[in-house]
Amino acid sequence: MVEFGNELGLAIECCRRNFRHSAEPNPLSLSDLDWSHFLRLVQFHRIEALAWTVLSKLNLPDDVRATLSEAAMHTASQNLRAEAECAALLGDFRRAKVSLLFLKGLPLGALAYDNAALKSAIDIDLLIDPAELRAAAELLTDEIGRAHV
Repeated sequence: MVEFGNELGLAIECCRRNFRHSAEPNPLSLSDLDWSHFLRLVQFHRIEALAWTVLSKLNLPDDVRATLSEAAMHTASQNLRAEAECAALLGDFRRAKVSLLFLKGLPLGALAYDNAALKSAIDIDLLIDPAELRAAAELLTDEIGRAHV
């Protein structure tokens, strides 16, 4: 069995407890943690909101509480913007009768977690039929042009 440091173990447990239908078998141990190392880990893996959802109910150092809370709000805000962008893209592609499928990011978050806005997504991944690639590229180019106006 692989053994992790306390900080990585806590980060993993925070993610696991956010999975749909996940049981919370044991109380979390917050002893012997290097909180600055933990924060670097969750920031690097963009799982601050997942950590915040689990840890917000516990007694945390004030700086850790503030950092995770702010990051979780930022993640939720970015994901709402990405969701609106996905809706606009879907509408454009449907009107043009071009098929697309959203991958990873928000769709994966919606399948894995109780709240799709918890896992940070930094881009929108699309799967396009190669036969429709030119039409899709034109739609995306138009979308980029509208975004910069």
